[in-house]
Amino acid sequence: MKNLSRRNKIRLLSFIAAAFCVCFFWAVSEMTQKNEALRVIRAANERSLSELDTYIDNIETSLKKGRYSACPAMLRSLSSELQRQTAAAKASMAQLSVGGESLENTYKFLSQVGGFTAALTKKSESGQELTRQETEQLDMLIEYAEGLSQDISYMRAMADSSMMDFSDDENISRENLKLSTAMSESEQSLTDYPSLIYDGPFSDNILTKESELLKGAKEIGREQAAVKAAELIEARPEQLQFVAEQSGRIPCFTFQCEGSVISIAKNGGYPVMLLHSGFVSEALISCEEAVREAAKFLNACGYRSMTESYYACHDGVCVVNFANLQNDVICYTDLIKVGVSLSDGKVISLDARGYIINHKIRRLNSPSISSQEAAGGLNSSLRVNSSQQALIPTDGGGERLCHEFFVTASGQDMLIYINGETGEEEDILLLSYSDNGTLTK
Repeated sequence: MKNLSRRNKIRLLSFIAAAFCVCFFWAVSEMTQKNEALRVIRAANERSLSELDTYIDNIETSLKKGRYSACPAMLRSLSSELQRQTAAAKASMAQLSVGGESLENTYKFLSQVGGFTAALTKKSESGQELTRQETEQLDMLIEYAEGLSQDISYMRAMADSSMMDFSDDENISRENLKLSTAMSESEQSLTDYPSLIYDGPFSDNILTKESELLKGAKEIGREQAAVKAAELIEARPEQLQFVAEQSGRIPCFTFQCEGSVISIAKNGGYPVMLLHSGFVSEALISCEEAVREAAKFLNACGYRSMTESYYACHDGVCVVNFANLQNDVICYTDLIKVGVSLSDGKVISLDARGYIINHKIRRLNSPSISSQEAAGGLNSSLRVNSSQQALIPTDGGGERLCHEFFVTASGQDMLIYINGETGEEEDILLLSYSDNGTLTK
């Protein structure tokens, strides 16, 4: 350096600085690319676990429904659904950072579920009954599906809680090994495998048509709507602030007042929606008390002849599903949901769109097939606890009168719907109970 001229020293220092910058930006670029790769791996594993969890749970549900179905058409539908779900589950497994050899038995299980149920469906359609051995094999499939579902749910919970973390390159190999180990442990339950469903039911397809209830209803003005809204939230009309006049299938006026938003239908003045944004503190009342408060509120709203179908309590709120009852027929199409705070019994939400869209006075003739005849077509392993007539929606927006049977088999409660005209099974709902209420799937 001493023998270098000042100009050369400057050149050398500039070169060193430039080289340092190049190395620095190269390192940053490499780190960015590595972090992006790790992010992609982590996201792919988390997404695949989530999807696999859903598909295995659906497979378990469909197998249970098929076990207790006595209708070839229903079995055919469930078999098609099982083949779709097993194919999707395999696709999700292929995306996991796990060696293929760790999943051999799981792939085998998924492949044979579809094939076995398709064979049983074909046999049922030809008029043959399942043998005792075939029924036992179906029970075994359900048992394996339950165990696999629990294992996958556990792994998903680990990933969601960061117990299984793919966030940096120092532990990415270790976490892939942890995932492989967890899958391999789950595989152990399949080593001796032989070669061989908070909304309540019918709530997804009831908002797809024009309302007959509103067609003949008298139109009200904003002031009248404000009076009705104020009554429901125990306020004075002048305390309400007008928010909007909405169009759509249910034209309505919307107001807000001290954290509450409420919509009143322009035709007929029916309460449509209510939502209170207040904080729900510690639960001080029971779910049963909340159901009673919800029923009282509906009566005050002018919604008569409603009967509770299901409820679920979560995060201090009890959401109750009510359906209209006409001539002892429960109309699941005419659905209203009411949310009640478990801290003080106050109604904090209302959704009456299903009722407003679908409700009408129907001519409900007696079904061609009696309840006794319909019960005769049920799977022989079922114990019938009770039955009633029910009107359920169809995928095309229509309605179908059915016999609803509350049945039990092997400790599993179910609702089975038999078409009142054809005697065919329309749907099977599995019931699950907890301290938070009754759920269906």
